Amino acid sequence: MNRFKPPIINIISTKNLPPQKRGKQVSRHNEAELLAQVTGARLCSVVAPPGYGKTNVLSRSFRHLHSLGFLVGWVSLDIQDNQFYRFMSYMLSALEKSGAIQREWQSALLETLPGDEGDNLISSLIEELSECDSDIYLIIDDLHHIRDRQIHAFIKRLLTYAPQNFHLIIGSRERLEVHFYRDIQNDQFVEIGSAQLKLNLVDTQLFFKDCCDLELSPGDIERWHRDTEGWVFPLKLASISIKQRPDFCLGDVFRKDQSISEYLSDEVLAGMSQPFAQFVMAISVLDIFCSETCGYVADMNTPSEYLAQMQAQNLFIERLSSGDEEWYQLHPFFRNYLESRIATDMPSILPTLHRRAREWFEQKNMPSYAIKHALESGDTAQLGGLLEKSCFELLLNGQYMELLAWAKLLSDEDIQARPKLCFAVAFDYILMHQFSEGRQFMSSLVDSSATRRKLGEFSDGMPVLLGMDAVFRDDVGSAQVYCQDWLVSVSSPRNTLPLLLVTGCNILSYCHLYKGDFAEALDVHITWKALPEKEIPAFGVTYSHCLQGLTYLHLGDVNNAGRWFDKAQSVAVDKLGEFSIYSSFATAFQAEIRYQQGDTRFLVEEVLPCLDAITQIGLVDSMIHSFPCVASSLYQQGRCIEANEVLDKAEALARHLDWPRLTLACLHQKLRFAIQERSTVDRQLINRRVEKISGIGSELNISARFYLELIKAESHAAFGRYNDAIKKLMLFQVELDQAGFVYLGFLVKVRLAFFYAAQNDLNEAFKLLAACLDFAGPAGLIQAFKDASYIKADFLCAFGDSSDGKRYQETLLAILGPAIIDGVSVDASTIVQDRDRLSDEFKLSGRELEILELLGLGLANKNIALSLGIGQETVKWHIKNIFGKLGVNSRVTAVQKARRLALI
Repeated sequence: MNRFKPPIINIISTKNLPPQKRGKQVSRHNEAELLAQVTGARLCSVVAPPGYGKTNVLSRSFRHLHSLGFLVGWVSLDIQDNQFYRFMSYMLSALEKSGAIQREWQSALLETLPGDEGDNLISSLIEELSECDSDIYLIIDDLHHIRDRQIHAFIKRLLTYAPQNFHLIIGSRERLEVHFYRDIQNDQFVEIGSAQLKLNLVDTQLFFKDCCDLELSPGDIERWHRDTEGWVFPLKLASISIKQRPDFCLGDVFRKDQSISEYLSDEVLAGMSQPFAQFVMAISVLDIFCSETCGYVADMNTPSEYLAQMQAQNLFIERLSSGDEEWYQLHPFFRNYLESRIATDMPSILPTLHRRAREWFEQKNMPSYAIKHALESGDTAQLGGLLEKSCFELLLNGQYMELLAWAKLLSDEDIQARPKLCFAVAFDYILMHQFSEGRQFMSSLVDSSATRRKLGEFSDGMPVLLGMDAVFRDDVGSAQVYCQDWLVSVSSPRNTLPLLLVTGCNILSYCHLYKGDFAEALDVHITWKALPEKEIPAFGVTYSHCLQGLTYLHLGDVNNAGRWFDKAQSVAVDKLGEFSIYSSFATAFQAEIRYQQGDTRFLVEEVLPCLDAITQIGLVDSMIHSFPCVASSLYQQGRCIEANEVLDKAEALARHLDWPRLTLACLHQKLRFAIQERSTVDRQLINRRVEKISGIGSELNISARFYLELIKAESHAAFGRYNDAIKKLMLFQVELDQAGFVYLGFLVKVRLAFFYAAQNDLNEAFKLLAACLDFAGPAGLIQAFKDASYIKADFLCAFGDSSDGKRYQETLLAILGPAIIDGVSVDASTIVQDRDRLSDEFKLSGRELEILELLGLGLANKNIALSLGIGQETVKWHIKNIFGKLGVNSRVTAVQKARRLALI
């Protein structure tokens, strides 16, 4: 009997090394977290579809583990390695090169017969691994190529019997079968999926800038990130095409970029059976789907089996919900590719697929999806009825643009013949500040019994529409009358449609807020809070939280204001999506606090893109303060042209909408820029700025008059007329105190303090500054002092004549920073000495001061580590020490305190 002779395997050495990538590598926001998960786990599985960067993560893990002194082996697999002796040769070679095993392993391998479990090999290998003092990590990339059951059995036995210092890290497109990890404790098995490998928006921005050397606009970056959902591969290929064609967009991908199509065809579709491929392509027309949807649309009897196969093979399918009926969606990029294939290979079937989808969604009372498929199939006759069923669902979901776009496909007569749809379209137009169109549809809702019957639960909602129309025109008085009378007439909030109730309450709260009735502004929100959460429109809750935040801000309760703004952001992201307009809305509402805390980076990088998005659809009614804050932040960064462009755009918008508050806010900021840019102020320029005020109506609410009074006072101060400036602001300050506008009062008092100091009335200046600094300190509101200091910086030297004055001088210098030291008769070396004295007092080391400086620039731990040439764990250790020494518990408060103390 001939003895079995295993094949001779010639080892390719590069398969035992991580791939050597050229150029800068993709960085991820959660890289430290991923590496921490990999380190120490008995079994770690990195599983995702092709192109998500699994190999990149595994390569970084290899280098990270090697840097920690562990023994690390690497195996790269391909389809040819699906043979026991070949696979084992590479695996044992990897362990040998890592230093984990020293003996000759070929003899044990040669004794292993086909089909057996390799007892001798397992025993020999485990014995040698047990003799190793160090932890051993074996990384196997692309395990999905391995189907051989003998290999699977060997890996399972190795995991079961290997010593505790042995760790296995696997990269695969398919999830591991349960038998691999059944006997491993839960805390020793880690699975890293595609959700953790996706790039976030900041990662995408850094990818285009650092890896591809592309400077894209924030809007383009956000669009590519949204369309690819952070999938690395299409971003890489798109970057190549963008360099060749700057106007390249997602719609061009599968028409112009053959490399993407070829990749997906070769890597994904090529291995499918024909029925399976037909199923996958058929369901690509669906936004979301369950098993029943797939069966109906694809006209197949076994959809659940194919769905299970798609999940097992990780075919770009994402589960949206679980339970009795599981819902899924395809990755949009993969779906776009499949639809392009259908359009090219079998276009005649597309109308049929969309017709079936429309029928199914209509049967299931999901009209918004039915509308999309009706339009795709060309069945526009169904649109009016479907849209009437879904119009308020679209409003509740924040789909304002979609509702108007679809409504425009109908005639005005068709809309007006459907009162519910007419009401929703009027509501939507007013929300978008298209008032003439909104009023046109409002006027058609005549008060007749027939119309009221058709309107049903919306029959009593006309005052809310009228209130919206009035408040967006800044007619706060009329809006308050409409909504207050309407709320009084509501017999029971529980019997009122939540959309109307929340909208009415928000309008009324807005009116109370800008009349200074703060208690009423907060109390009105209680009206709807007893409603079931699932019935309350998320956009209404977001706006409600923002209004409560603004109310607390005006009351001077900065902490509560910040808490409500954070809640608004959380609701918007959770319920409406990270890229929804109301997420941008909530972000922009935080502008005032972050600006006053000196966080110009947040204003420029986070709020500015949000304002662009909000302006495009008109939702800017409560964003008035954000435009000047963003412009000032740009100005402080030396981007003066962009700052003035923001103000010009905002002022033009304000005049178009007849909003005096925004007009005055922009004029005030322009005045500040004009004064700052000239050593001798051009009288004519200032006069022209002030003369523009005459074009604004006399009926101004107190928040609009705030900007008007600042313009007048600061114009006087610019020419040295401090007495006139003080008289102007003192009268207004009394009015603010009586009305309870604490926050606006604080901003006025800061300017008054500088005016008094500039004319050497130091007693009044000290008194006001003490109150302002006490108010500003806990919340870190430093920007108000910077904004006022441009009027006359050299007054600071006068503070040095008394002990109290010296303390105020040091505090203000710490706030205002080196930028104005040249205008103060204080030796710059004094600031350095004070910094050294304070750093000694807090026992901060030189390295900790360096890290504080970088924290002040808004750098993440990873970038701090790169800047200083140290590890991220070292950075975290230093930051923890800084927190302890300064007595703070967050990065923001550490930076704020460091700035107040002039440490940075």
